[in-house]
Amino acid sequence: MSAENEKYLMYKLVRQLVSEYFFQVLLIDEETDEVWLEKRIGKRTQIVRFLPREFHWKNHMKQDITKVFHAIRAARKLLANKQIEVHNVYIADEKPLDDWEILKKTDAAE
Repeated sequence: MSAENEKYLMYKLVRQLVSEYFFQVLLIDEETDEVWLEKRIGKRTQIVRFLPREFHWKNHMKQDITKVFHAIRAARKLLANKQIEVHNVYIADEKPLDDWEILKKTDAAE
């Protein structure tokens, strides 16, 4: 899949979450092609972060997850709800070459 196709797929998913599931756009970073969406449900806030990027190694993905974890921690005061659920959606042709499944755990970035 080309980079343009990855971006097209990402924006198609973003549009669907905004128009059909009422997510709000928090950030569109044109430099990194990163998009952050937010939806508040009661006392919970769901954040979905899209990034069209391929990671060749688990440690690169872990660095990215850690960056997101720290950004959420820093922005916690701006988010009204205490319970924040973050979903990273990476759009890529290939998964990392090494065993990255452990990063799916909630506390993997800590």
